[in-house]
Amino acid sequence: MKRYIIGIDLHGTMLDKNESMEEKHVRALIRALGKLKENALLYICTGNDLTFVNEKIPDTLRDVFDGYVLETGCVLSDKSNEKQITTPTVQEHCRELKELIESKGFEQIKHQGRRLSTISLFCDAPKEFADIISKFVNTTEFSSEFQVTYSSVAVDIIPNGFHKLTGLELKADNKKTIGIADSMNDFPLLRYADFGFMPANAAPEVIAKLEADGRPTYQMDMYEQPRQGSVGIVQGIETKGVIQILQILDDWMD
Repeated sequence: MKRYIIGIDLHGTMLDKNESMEEKHVRALIRALGKLKENALLYICTGNDLTFVNEKIPDTLRDVFDGYVLETGCVLSDKSNEKQITTPTVQEHCRELKELIESKGFEQIKHQGRRLSTISLFCDAPKEFADIISKFVNTTEFSSEFQVTYSSVAVDIIPNGFHKLTGLELKADNKKTIGIADSMNDFPLLRYADFGFMPANAAPEVIAKLEADGRPTYQMDMYEQPRQGSVGIVQGIETKGVIQILQILDDWMD
């Protein structure tokens, strides 16, 4: 019986800074994930949409997953379809807020991602731009409805009450949750999942926020047991780090 559900982030976690994976890492991920399928459901948890996942993740690797949590927890996917879990009112307000942002002509925005229930503003300095966008959102009529966060590549505007763990828990059916991620928009997933893990390139600010919020982090090696209620950080960065985490989980679950 499967007792766990694992959610894995994309940018800065399963994908490298070029939004890609080396072929040897793809093969290693398939092997490592395949070994976990007896004990765990496997989900991609990302701020992106279904089109992005299909474009960036090889089909041989996608086949291993049970489904996707998209748009930072606002959309669920069976790998073929997208289902919004926000209300029509929230979706309409999201579109209206997006139009307001577009009307301001922020020069920092390189492009916007296709989104159904959230807004993603891709830019060169997400941490700094998040402060600017947050101040702007607070001047609008939607200030109480949305939160601003960011990843290594984009600023994300998300309806209040939603995050990656929100979507993962809808699929968990009382299974223990495991989050693997690296950025500030992953904070709730890392903070509130039963077990959390990060590659070595994890954002220093998310580590600091976890510690300040009472979620201890620790440097772990390949032979260390996961600690429930804590976040383990492995030595490998990005894809290599995820592979190390999956190997640790496989040894532990056995």
